[in-house]
Amino acid sequence: METLCGGCASPFLSQPVNLPPPKPFELPEPNRYATRVMGYLQGRGIDGGIISRCLRDGSLYESFRYHNCVFVGRGREGKARFACLRGTLGDFKMDVPGSDKRFNFCLDNDGAGKSGAEKLMETLRSDRELAGRIETLRKAAPPERYGKDYNQHLLGVIAEMKARRRGKSFER
Repeated sequence: METLCGGCASPFLSQPVNLPPPKPFELPEPNRYATRVMGYLQGRGIDGGIISRCLRDGSLYESFRYHNCVFVGRGREGKARFACLRGTLGDFKMDVPGSDKRFNFCLDNDGAGKSGAEKLMETLRSDRELAGRIETLRKAAPPERYGKDYNQHLLGVIAEMKARRRGKSFER
């Protein structure tokens, strides 16, 4: 390197980069109803009760302009700090400009001291029929076969069992 540079360090040639200021975080305008979001997520096998809970607590809603799913992440104080958009038609995915990824969308516990995952595991343990069906599904369709879609298959089984309990038919 010394031979190439003539025995001295090469001059520093880079210029300072002027980055545009970050855009302020602003949630998309909500739609009055969330029918497209509900239909889209239920079509993907997500239980209606989970969707309704997220709609009620404001962590999920439908955008007015494009009818996208808006998943909202909040800080400890409850202020929206992150939002991502997922299209109900096509393959549109985008984070809202100005989002802080440290506050990503998640399902918190409801104050009873148990997380959503802990409650789901309790439900699985207490419902022998459901636990048996999931075990059968796991053996018949191992996670390696479905890859990233495996959880959606399990949620579909849970939604089917809840629909049967309510006396409704469940179509896949």
